[in-house]
Amino acid sequence: MNLNDVDLIISEKLDGISIDVSYVDGKISEAITRGDGTTGENILKNVIRMKNVKKELPIPFTGSLRGEILLKKEDLKSVNFICRNRKENEFQNVRNGACGIARRFDGKYSEYLFILYYDATVEFETKKDVFDFIKNELKIEVCKHYVGNIETAKIVYNEYEESIRAELEYEIDGLVVSLNDLKLSEKLGLKNNNPVGSIAWKFNTKKAKTRIKDVEWQIGDTNRLTPIVVFETVEINGVHISRASLHNYKNFLKMKPYKGAVCIISRRNDVIPFCEEIFPAR
Repeated sequence: MNLNDVDLIISEKLDGISIDVSYVDGKISEAITRGDGTTGENILKNVIRMKNVKKELPIPFTGSLRGEILLKKEDLKSVNFICRNRKENEFQNVRNGACGIARRFDGKYSEYLFILYYDATVEFETKKDVFDFIKNELKIEVCKHYVGNIETAKIVYNEYEESIRAELEYEIDGLVVSLNDLKLSEKLGLKNNNPVGSIAWKFNTKKAKTRIKDVEWQIGDTNRLTPIVVFETVEINGVHISRASLHNYKNFLKMKPYKGAVCIISRRNDVIPFCEEIFPAR
């Protein structure tokens, strides 16, 4: 099969909390989180308070819509401002905020969240038809997507890496490249519980340059001595970082950290602070 001749859908890999929103005769009935993949929790009371959620659709649709609950970067600032004034814990980043707020028992701050949809329980020949149905018939927001071949996917990926991702109001951690032909995708089936006709292209890890302030030694629960690099605070994906482990003495000798040296910091898997490189001070 020549991938240049295959229609693909390239869509944003949204970084929030997955949700299935069900409607009966056009009226919202349930909103279930994906949970562990088999069971989730019904957070309907919170979902109906979210920005772009419709309690009633323009047509009597019965079925479920799959989407992602998200928090915009500017709205994170607004929520954290309120939290500071109320002496409440602030949210570290938009993903943490979306997950934490969406599942609150009291529904507080749900009005700051919104949902982008990417699938529906409807019978169509192509994935593009599904997106069009959600957007044009149900009048609901869908995630950004593009139709093309493998070369199109490469171009879109590079454009997101270079500029588009940084300009988005919300966070994504990659692109999803899928077969547009739904029957072909279904025929290919699953592998390790993932569809063969779809693949995630993760973005390269975001990095930041800073300067080392100090090196500390930390004794863990197993009495293991671990070197910790302390540096001028940097922000990566909305998280402020000022420390990173060098893991062991061997790595300490290899990287040779010292006060004043320049270092490159990342968040591996968008979570763990990691010291990528250390350069001499200038």
